[in-house]
Amino acid sequence: MFQRAFVHHTAIMVCCLVFLPSFAPAQEQIKIGFLYCFSGRLSHYGEAAKRGGELAIKEINSQGGLSGRKLLGIYEDTELKPEVGVARAKKLILEDKVDVLMGIVSSEVARAVAPVANEHRTPLIITLAMTPDVTGKMCNPYTFRISQNGPQNLMGASILASGMQAKKWNTVGPDYVFGYQCWEYFQKYLKEKRPDVQFASKSEAVYGDVTTTDWKPYITKVLQSGADGVLISLYGGNLIDFVRQATPMGLFDGKRQILMNLALSSEVMCGLGVNMPQGVWLSGLYWFQSNEGRTNRLFVDTYMAAHNVFPDYNAHGAYTGVKTYAAAFTKAGSAQKEGIVTAMKGISVDIPAGKLTIRPEDHQAVCPGVWGKTANLDQAIKCRILYPLKIFPGEEIAVPASETGCSQPARTASQ
Repeated sequence: MFQRAFVHHTAIMVCCLVFLPSFAPAQEQIKIGFLYCFSGRLSHYGEAAKRGGELAIKEINSQGGLSGRKLLGIYEDTELKPEVGVARAKKLILEDKVDVLMGIVSSEVARAVAPVANEHRTPLIITLAMTPDVTGKMCNPYTFRISQNGPQNLMGASILASGMQAKKWNTVGPDYVFGYQCWEYFQKYLKEKRPDVQFASKSEAVYGDVTTTDWKPYITKVLQSGADGVLISLYGGNLIDFVRQATPMGLFDGKRQILMNLALSSEVMCGLGVNMPQGVWLSGLYWFQSNEGRTNRLFVDTYMAAHNVFPDYNAHGAYTGVKTYAAAFTKAGSAQKEGIVTAMKGISVDIPAGKLTIRPEDHQAVCPGVWGKTANLDQAIKCRILYPLKIFPGEEIAVPASETGCSQPARTASQ
């Protein structure tokens, strides 16, 4: 009885083994931990970045992934708060086991997260935050930036301003490190080119909290300063509110030279539309019409077909971050973190904006910068075109690595 039962049971097991499907072990996904803001007044930044990141992931996965491994994006909201950014970065590293961190909008968040990446030996690819500190005096072996930093952006601004008639410059910026550093570097570089130019005093400079909605007192302060040149470093909803309120108050009456150094988001350009003043110079980290190359044309066409809006620097940053990581993976031959870090140094990538090279000395990108002067309204894209466009080669606006204050620590053989 026992023997018969055992034989019968064995037969059933064999039968089951015969008819079970045979699966090859699936390769683990490569996880990218994205840190952006998906809430509040800058939620557009996160949404556009996610679109760009997912487009790059889709393109790579449709071609078989990286060595057969598919990419997976995991998205976290930093809420533009340093302490939240740190918590979300640790969650991505320790719980989600991501292979790389990517993103960050706020300079303050970037300054807080970079040491976390270093502590946990996880590559961090910054796609937007512009503080020079994270590839300068706070640099570490694991932190890279694939977009312009503040000094590069303001070098372009100073070149433009040096050819303008303005004799006294003032600034309007957010009341935190980004606003302060924009004004600091603009003054530094413009003074070198135009020693005759004057700058507003510390008490005349204008900074507003990111929660500000009533900008009229700040606009009045700019007008009263007597400046005939104004650097505006506001962005997102703050910039939209500022422009709408400043126009009837006469700030854009043609009597002043205006530079807006982070205006080229789709939210701002489409949100203002015809209300964006003509004759002002705008910049950002990318403009979709600034490069006629094939890589850019494909990126723009695919993105616009999917989302019915042009890709801005948020979308471009995340897209470029993923593509740069993929290039580093190919160079390293694996997703092993130390190998990626080594491969990122000195890497060159063809991106929509042009050629990108990561300097090995400070891990800062050298890439083209773009400025444009607002002209007529383009009904097709529902915003003003930029004409003329001024494209600065990366080498022209890059601050030498020797001047950034970066001193990379020596790495051990195990690193």
